[in-house]
Amino acid sequence: VDDPSVPGEHAIHALEPFFQNAFSAEAPRHTSFTESIPRAFVTRDGGEPVPVALSVATLHDSEGRVTGGIIAMRDITAEIENEKIKTEFVSIASHQLSAPLGAIRWNIEMLLNQDIGPITMEQRSALTDILESNNRMIRLVSDLLNVSRLESGRIRLSPEQTHIKKLIEDVVSEYKHYIMS
Repeated sequence: VDDPSVPGEHAIHALEPFFQNAFSAEAPRHTSFTESIPRAFVTRDGGEPVPVALSVATLHDSEGRVTGGIIAMRDITAEIENEKIKTEFVSIASHQLSAPLGAIRWNIEMLLNQDIGPITMEQRSALTDILESNNRMIRLVSDLLNVSRLESGRIRLSPEQTHIKKLIEDVVSEYKHYIMS
């Protein structure tokens, strides 16, 4: 199904690994198998896909042998719609915050460059603090936009190696001002 609002694979295919594990000849006959599949879909009689969450578990006879299984399906259409609405809200709010934050940064930089007139050292210090806070807000808005894009599938993650010590030092450095306050 190419419908982006219908997540995952068809429930029958999503359940295959469970059945292979629970009912294979190699599986111990007294072992319990359970699995949760957060997103799959089933097809209604008219061919319409319905997103579902699945929970499956083995059933046992009085001697503890696996004799069957049980599947619980839950329609997650409303949850997916709520996720979509939340993602759209975050995206719109982030875009609406970007413009004024950019304008604030531009004006602070003009003041710091003394394009409007001279400033005192005390004013420069205050403006520098304001600019740093504004830049943090711009990064936060950018992060929110990226989360929104990730959730909607518009961007993909590209993991890369990170020097953890440098990352920690950068985070500590960025928040040192708040720690010392």
